[in-house]
Amino acid sequence: MEKSALLSVLADEVEQGRLVFPTSIKAAINIKERLDDPDCNLDFVILLIQDEPLLSKKVVAVANSVVFNRSGRKVTNVRAAVTLIGMQTVRNLAAAMVSQQLTKLQSKSERVAQS
Repeated sequence: MEKSALLSVLADEVEQGRLVFPTSIKAAINIKERLDDPDCNLDFVILLIQDEPLLSKKVVAVANSVVFNRSGRKVTNVRAAVTLIGMQTVRNLAAAMVSQQLTKLQSKSERVAQS
């Protein structure tokens, strides 16, 4: 891909408010695999989630949703969020983020190829 085409795509993303810093697919898969292990270490999983800002944001946002946080007390950290929403929900969020990232990458590649 040419440098000018890449800059054009990035400029379009910024203008439209769609610039997303992708989560490492490898990291999200690693988190999912750790959570699949019944003996997984919660502290280690929390560290892995904290290393991925987008996933951390999603986990905390879901923990603050009405579905999970009926008390209305604001959840502000990953540990409290994971405790509240549970490992299965975190696993599902990690899988969904991998899927979302792959879809966005494919879409961007198609747009650039059409340019």
